Amino acid sequence: MCPRELSSREQQRVETHVTRCPECLDRLQGEVGWVNGMRLMNRMRRKYTHPLKESRSQK
Repeated sequence: MCPRELSSREQQRVETHVTRCPECLDRLQGEVGWVNGMRLMNRMRRKYTHPLKESRSQK
């Protein structure tokens, strides 16, 4: 059976679930190498999303 194409909304829902579910994240990490990149991307996004907040607090 060929997997069907997901809509962008469905894909976003699945990605959100996977990032919040440790069991799913571990399963994907075992099967696919992109999870480490996704974790790194999320860490970078959190670090650089609001750089002004950090610079204001340092003043």
